[in-house]
Amino acid sequence: MSNAQIAKLLRNIAAAYTIKDEQKFRFQIIAYQKAADAIANSSSEVRDLLKEAKLDTLPGIGPTIKSHLEELFKTGRVKHFEWVLKNVPPSVFSLIEVPSFGPKKAYRLVKEFNLNNKDSVIDQVLKLAKAGKIAKLDGFGEKSQKDIIR
Repeated sequence: MSNAQIAKLLRNIAAAYTIKDEQKFRFQIIAYQKAADAIANSSSEVRDLLKEAKLDTLPGIGPTIKSHLEELFKTGRVKHFEWVLKNVPPSVFSLIEVPSFGPKKAYRLVKEFNLNNKDSVIDQVLKLAKAGKIAKLDGFGEKSQKDIIR
């Protein structure tokens, strides 16, 4: 797994925490975002840092995230990440890659319109916006809809 893939995974964990309860998990959100940034900007590969027992030399990598990354490389999965990502459709993570969407907005659209295909969710949202269906949702409005169409 590359640093870019790990950083994306950690950003998705932060996004899932935001969706679950931004206030309750605010420290976890910050920690996962910082760790993602540190890994994305590292000149060393996480895999190599783990082998050399130097992962905690990266700023933003504390003992908890370090142990999760060790589990990821040993088993290919992290039980804690599975729990965090549970009930968050994968299409949400495709949608948050679009600059105008944060985790909560993306989740709301995915749930409201049952947009569960991660490969076509962006096209589906564009079609909904062009059909005038997004502006009707609370918290979106005409401006949000126009931003999507652009």
